[in-house]
Amino acid sequence: MKDVIKRAADTGIESAQWAHWQEWSPCTEKCGFGQHFRVRTCSDPPPSGDNPGGCGDEKEEITPCYKGPCAESPSKAVVFSKGSFQKYIAHGTPVRFLTLYLHFKPLTNDATLLHRYRKCDAKSCSHNVHVKLHGNQVRLELQNGFGSTKITTDNTVKLGKWQTLFIQITRRLITIRLDDEYRKVTKFPNFDFPTEVPIHISKKLEEFDEIDFDADMIVGCDRHMKNAFVGSILKLRHNFKDMSLIHNPDWVGFGAPVAQKNVDTEEIESPEAHSRFLNRYYTKMHFEFPDKKKLRLDMSVYFMSLDGLLVFNYGETEGTFMSLALHRGALRFCFNVGDRTSCQKSILLQIRRWYSIEVIIDGSVAELRVDKGPAVILIPTGGIYVPKATVLIGGSDNDEWTKIGDFTRVDIGFDGIINEVNVNGKNLYLKQSVLFDRHGRVNADGYSLSAHVSEVFEASPSKVTLRCDASLFARKGGVVSINWLESDQLITGGGGEKIIDQVPGNRFESALILKPNHHHEGIFSCIISHDGFRIMTHTFPVLRTTHKLPVDWRVQLLIAVVPSTLLLFFIIACCCCFWCKRLKCCPLYTFCQGRPPNEVKGPIKGTVKGKGPPQGKTKLIDDLEKGMNSMTKLLTEGSNINEKGGKKVIQRHGKGEMGKKVNWKEGKGQQKVGVGGKDKKVTENVSHKKDQPDKAVETEESEESEEFSD
Repeated sequence: MKDVIKRAADTGIESAQWAHWQEWSPCTEKCGFGQHFRVRTCSDPPPSGDNPGGCGDEKEEITPCYKGPCAESPSKAVVFSKGSFQKYIAHGTPVRFLTLYLHFKPLTNDATLLHRYRKCDAKSCSHNVHVKLHGNQVRLELQNGFGSTKITTDNTVKLGKWQTLFIQITRRLITIRLDDEYRKVTKFPNFDFPTEVPIHISKKLEEFDEIDFDADMIVGCDRHMKNAFVGSILKLRHNFKDMSLIHNPDWVGFGAPVAQKNVDTEEIESPEAHSRFLNRYYTKMHFEFPDKKKLRLDMSVYFMSLDGLLVFNYGETEGTFMSLALHRGALRFCFNVGDRTSCQKSILLQIRRWYSIEVIIDGSVAELRVDKGPAVILIPTGGIYVPKATVLIGGSDNDEWTKIGDFTRVDIGFDGIINEVNVNGKNLYLKQSVLFDRHGRVNADGYSLSAHVSEVFEASPSKVTLRCDASLFARKGGVVSINWLESDQLITGGGGEKIIDQVPGNRFESALILKPNHHHEGIFSCIISHDGFRIMTHTFPVLRTTHKLPVDWRVQLLIAVVPSTLLLFFIIACCCCFWCKRLKCCPLYTFCQGRPPNEVKGPIKGTVKGKGPPQGKTKLIDDLEKGMNSMTKLLTEGSNINEKGGKKVIQRHGKGEMGKKVNWKEGKGQQKVGVGGKDKKVTENVSHKKDQPDKAVETEESEESEEFSD
């Protein structure tokens, strides 16, 4: 070539040459796979008449490009400026705990993120939760009837960067987490009153039991429309539920803003809506083997740092493995099938950019491709690789890290975002996922959202059993497991908790038992993992009360009605007995006093022949005489009975009214009664034949007698 150029120079003729390559064109697609290309021209120098030859055919290069996953709908954030706000109304139901989650991007310091308040006057509120930016930190100010509490994050806010904030408040503890990096916990003023409380503090006890975190909420400023926040908010969650950030004028109720001012919206790039691994979170995926010797893995990854473990898989043979880690900006691909580990690096990668990564293992050959580019191939010696049915993504728990570090020489996890992982045809979406760190703590984005929330009121001496059923997931096949959390921390059992992995009768149901006198007020949750996809299905805020626990309304009604009914019957019975005694007109009273049922006792004046008692008493006497027949057996018990010639003689001795002696006999229809030392004679012609009416009744009494009075 040098000779050709020299001869051309000697003759004054210069050969045509390629110019430098131009820059790569943009990708032809906005998401997913596309192409970009670059060209070069034969212009350095261009062909001339004396040098008609061209430069050749290699004037264009084409390569695939990947622009990240295609979202079904773009994520939208609300934008706040000076004077902007959104207002949410209270739910209207008392609640004894509070959780808040914010995904936000601040542009200024010293601003209010949100303010919750209730029962306010011009100066202050009886309930106040104020979350604000204080300098370059986040401060939470809490005020209620028992005083106030302040807690400030240790790490700082980064202006212009997307960050997460999680707050959890119970009547025992306050937890605050900024960017999942630091977790600060402080004791909430908790008054553990004894069971029996003096009267002078009983009111305070009631106030403590009635602590209620339900309140109106202003986002973007305080309730006085001051201290405005400038920036964007992508996610807002309250008590494990998503809150809408989009105002709908037709919506009036809980869960969405009922009013707003000067709030705009903007579309957000896909990575900001995903859960971030932060060098310490990981997940575990289970898969099936159509072919025991093959493993195919495809994933969509967005790198946020240049170092960290991305994928790890153990082989069935001890000491065999496959790993993929980012090391100094390049992917380090390692493979061991028994003898020695073979490693090779890929091209250099860039942070804050999506990549498509493909790994194929077939027997003893492993292949890596980035964005469908040139392959990195490893063929170590030692045998055939048989992968285990578990792939670790992003890292591992603390027990595994030592062993993984010995194999890979990597001691930190992946930092970035993973949208999707496909292992042997099975997809795992990780846009919004529950991720564990190596110490068993859950990421705030995954922990702040739960499918179901159920408050549980229990006393400390009681045994509390919480249940979590994964049968619905198990019907779909695959590997199902259940984990329990207290707050955002994994429970391993022991102490005051006991975990039953499989409840008798349902092997896909787990139970958490809180032992009597060994558990406290807190928030417990269950996480179901299905082939690596994790979801927090149920959250149980276990709450204490210093009062007696409420019972079923039917039991309450029974307790209230039965004593009242019995008391009412008792009062009626007493009144009846009292008036029967006064009137001496009740057959039962007459029997109890030992009187003949047809005796009419009272002040009688005059003699009445051929007539009954005066008008008004006739019916009473007739009724009493009718009642006499039905009570004959009762009246004759304990008496001396002699029957002669169809006549009946009854002799009885007892005491009459006011303890005075009464003697009476019955024979031939005559009675002689002594009352108060004076005799009265009652002569009565009584027929013992059926249906024969009385002929006459004669009554004689002393001069002191008086007429019947109505």
